[in-house]
Amino acid sequence: MDYENKFDHQEPHYFLKRKDILSVLDDFSLNHIRDIEYLSGGYSNINVKFSTKDKQPLVLRISNKSQRQFETEIAILKAVKNKIIVPTVYDYKINHSLLNRHVAILEFLPGTPLNTVEASLAPEDIKIIAQQLGKILAEIHKFSFDKSGFLGKKFNVVDPFISFHESCYNYFENYLENKLLIQRIGVEELQRLRSLILKNDSKIRKLTNVSSLVHSDFNQKNILVDKRSKKWEITGILDWEFSFSGSPLIDFGNFFRFEREMHKDYKPVLIKSYRQHDGCLKLDWQQSAKILDLLSLLEFLTRKGNYPKTFTTAKTAISSTISDLL
Repeated sequence: MDYENKFDHQEPHYFLKRKDILSVLDDFSLNHIRDIEYLSGGYSNINVKFSTKDKQPLVLRISNKSQRQFETEIAILKAVKNKIIVPTVYDYKINHSLLNRHVAILEFLPGTPLNTVEASLAPEDIKIIAQQLGKILAEIHKFSFDKSGFLGKKFNVVDPFISFHESCYNYFENYLENKLLIQRIGVEELQRLRSLILKNDSKIRKLTNVSSLVHSDFNQKNILVDKRSKKWEITGILDWEFSFSGSPLIDFGNFFRFEREMHKDYKPVLIKSYRQHDGCLKLDWQQSAKILDLLSLLEFLTRKGNYPKTFTTAKTAISSTISDLL
């Protein structure tokens, strides 16, 4: 899956000077730094791999997100560590004085983003990975809360929704009235989109499991894999800053957004594994998952600024969903 040609980076990619990196690490009492290396794949955050005198590889994560999103990610990494393969959090600081950003020291997880290798994988390898992903998604969604909403630094809901359906409806209405959206997709496509959302409103209203932990960016670029003893394994799930309490279908909509470009064995194997590991997924899940994924696509198209690859990708995906479901 070629994400580099599908999405723009949210800000110009830049590199910190070595002395600045060392200064930040010194604030964490880390010295004798060696092997500094920028990690690829980040679309809004910066990740720098380095090692210390004991040769332990670590990651300096420089966040471009809000304080709530940053603290949410830190809290989630700590909370799910015993169930999901995520990096250990060693330390973090809010609004680092030098960078004016939130920074964290994380464990370095070995592996390669799935999107960079999946095109070369054999069908049996795809099945092995899909089986593991089904289990991981089931484990993620077993974490539940007393309500839907945005999470905070104590791994609890700090900004609850009136209801999951009501929140989705309000987001859809705000996006559909956004002038940038009208400019970017046109009046005719907007009318088709509105009709599709209204047609499926009752499906979203009837969803029952709407207070599970949702990764909300669960796709191949945030999944690390590595080949060990001739077998591919999932070695990490990254980038949890968008996570919240909501419907697990959001993760399915995200992962299968580009289903036409994915290997045909992904879906049946992943879904079977998810259900085998006590994941609850109704027979008609696909339509609701596609509708919920429109929320992310519409967010892309209502961003200020010029992101041509992102806009083209979102418009194509929306048109595909309208054609499939309307």
